[in-house]
Amino acid sequence: DMERATKLRGFVRNSASSGEILVALRAKEESRGYRTVHRRIFSARDASEWWLDGSSAKPAEVSALMLRLNIRMDNLCQFLPRERISRFA
Repeated sequence: DMERATKLRGFVRNSASSGEILVALRAKEESRGYRTVHRRIFSARDASEWWLDGSSAKPAEVSALMLRLNIRMDNLCQFLPRERISRFA
């Protein structure tokens, strides 16, 4: 469910100590054709760690990649499934 949470731990299942998100982004201008973004959220610390292509990264580096690839997280139509978009139409 894509509902907003007020704290990071809100995105981790109640019975779990952490949650992970792994996304492969197709990027034509990148030499290997895709980039991977991995985020691990820790519920106890209410914190997260980021990786780009398997290497530790800062949130600003992930934001810069999204900006370069023209991925706008404020535009729900870019990342929600079609079934969910219909709720906003």
